[in-house]
Parts: sequence; C-alpha cells; structure tokens
Amino acid sequence: MKDRVFQGFLGGVLGAIVMNLIDWTLYLIGFHKERLFDWASIVVFGRLQSGIGELIFAQIAQVFFSGFIGILFFFLADNKNKLLFKGWFFSVLVWFFLYGLAIGFELPYLKDRTLFAGISHFISASAFGLTLSYYRIRAMV
Repeated sequence: MKDRVFQGFLGGVLGAIVMNLIDWTLYLIGFHKERLFDWASIVVFGRLQSGIGELIFAQIAQVFFSGFIGILFFFLADNKNKLLFKGWFFSVLVWFFLYGLAIGFELPYLKDRTLFAGISHFISASAFGLTLSYYRIRAMV
C-alpha cells in the first residue's frame, strides 16, 4: 500500500491547483470579489494580505491546507465504490463547514458572503473534491 499521508497531500495539492485556477479565473473576469486565499490570509495574518509577498504566502498556505484536507480524505476513502461522489460530497461538506466557522466566529472580511462568491467557491470546492477523488482512484491502482 502506498503512503496515504504523502498521496493524500499530493492529491489535495493537485485539487487545490484546479480549485484555485477556477477561483482566480472567476475573480479575474469579475464574477466575485472574494478569493479563496483571502481565507488563508485572514487565518495567517488576521487581516487581508497587503503586498505581493503576503499574497504569495497566503496562497501557499491555502494550498498546504488543501493538502491536509487531502490527507483526511485519503484516510476516509478506502475503496473505489462511488468515490467521485464521496470526494465531491466531502469537499462540499468542508466548504460548508468552513463558511459556517467564519460566520460563527465572525471573522473579519469573511462573515458576510455574497451570492456570487458562494457560487464560485461551491464550484471550486466541487472541482477540488472531484480532482482529489480521481487522484485517489488512480492511487489505488
């Protein structure tokens, strides 16, 4: 059996790349104003990033957190049965939980959601989960 920690981390990072490509694209075309790495910025700095250095560091932190989420999924998903659904459901559940935490703890800049940011992040989280579960299927081979 392959190392689930390493494989899960790698799957989470690959999922994060897909997720962030979608998020950045939708942000750049003006669909929403709240990027996923803004969340990491609030957690790391206690505020939104200022400057390119903090932007890069927050983006890296967000990708590493996604790697941790990937590790959790790899330990939970032990067979290929309906794995794409499980990955999608898991990622949407994590997205919903993190939105709830931001509101519950009244995190600055994160407690008020817009419809378009919510839709964008739901799509991004869905892509993350599908990428992660596809990678999990490939790692089982």
